[in-house]
Amino acid sequence: MTGLPRRPLAGDAAWNFAALGVTAATGAVLTFVIAGRMGSAALGVFAQLYAIHVIAAQVAVVGAHDSTQKHAAERSGDGRPDDGVVLGALSVVLVSATALALLMAALAPGYGALVSSRDVGRGLYLVAPGVVCFALNKVLFAALNGRGRLRAYAWMQILRAAFVLAAVALVAGLGLPVWAVGGIFATAELLLLPCLWAAVRPSAARSDEPAAGWARRHASFGGRGLVNGILLETHLRVDVMTLSFFVPDRAIGVYAFAALFAEALYQVPVVIRTVAYPTLVQLASRADRLGVSRLARRLALVAGAVTAAAAAALVVGYPFVAGWFDPEFVSVGWPVLRLLLGGMVLYAFFVPFDQLLLQSGQPGRQSVLMAVYVGLNVGLNVLLIPRFGLLGAAAATAVALGVAGFMLLAASRVWLGYRGSVLFYRPEAA
Repeated sequence: MTGLPRRPLAGDAAWNFAALGVTAATGAVLTFVIAGRMGSAALGVFAQLYAIHVIAAQVAVVGAHDSTQKHAAERSGDGRPDDGVVLGALSVVLVSATALALLMAALAPGYGALVSSRDVGRGLYLVAPGVVCFALNKVLFAALNGRGRLRAYAWMQILRAAFVLAAVALVAGLGLPVWAVGGIFATAELLLLPCLWAAVRPSAARSDEPAAGWARRHASFGGRGLVNGILLETHLRVDVMTLSFFVPDRAIGVYAFAALFAEALYQVPVVIRTVAYPTLVQLASRADRLGVSRLARRLALVAGAVTAAAAAALVVGYPFVAGWFDPEFVSVGWPVLRLLLGGMVLYAFFVPFDQLLLQSGQPGRQSVLMAVYVGLNVGLNVLLIPRFGLLGAAAATAVALGVAGFMLLAASRVWLGYRGSVLFYRPEAA
């Protein structure tokens, strides 16, 4: 493999791991404040509303962020401007996200009744406008990533964390009702939007192609990758969403407290994926299978080793932290955490290149792969939760994550021609 930017990758990774540390600390503070000042039931309401916030934003962005990231990375490699790419995606997302937000507000009372939680229903009114800002922000983050401006990407993540902390302080400090937790991320995303716009500075004057043409291309590419885009960042919410139909808010709060630590761990390989994304796109666009495979192996080893070490520390330290808030966070949550961490560690070896099909120009097949995996996850949750409760949800997620990794290897062999799979590809076998 030639031309692999080792030092920039390492430097960018350091900045983004720093941002991850700030984000993880913010998530911990948020969870501790809600659990400590408002109770486990409030944490359960927040977990459900946050899951809806993330899932709805993924639907609202209609895959345009994936298209933006890929095409911006390709143009960055060629030295061409990407302003039309970004503006076209923003125009598509503004329409789709606004329509979805209005629909969410209309359905809020009915959903609250469906999950037997009036607070969840009321909180959706605050989640809805945040979905618009979050979807637009996803496109702008994708542009920064595609351009390889990963330090700016990291700083914007840190700024988002600061805004989240400000919103949490406002909700807790004013003693607002439980459903007000639905406005925490909406507030943060609204404040972040102008900051991201200033960082990206998309300009029609610099565009070498009209935004309208790119809007149509995003609709095509994003439409084929829509399922993948929705599921990529929401598959870890399947357990919480399924639990909402079977157990009360307090039980979901116990699960969510443990899941916070597992999801923080998952962000370790996600950071590595983010940093390596532009390089993988450029290698894949040149059909450099050997280069892709070598990079994938390096990333897998680093991601797996770091995640395993962090998981061991979490297993040891969790009871000391959780015991300060609620005895059930330890007696019930600790076994849940151990199951989730097992799945996270196994899947960490695959996360850095789990978008390889999309990066290779096959968004439809990437969507098929993700749909099969999430379908398995949903099925296992529905099957195991009624019998095993919170442990059933954790086991379902862990098993599905393990299966997803091996499905990715099979897909790289069958659909992309990596004989022996992307991790074990050898040029003499081709």
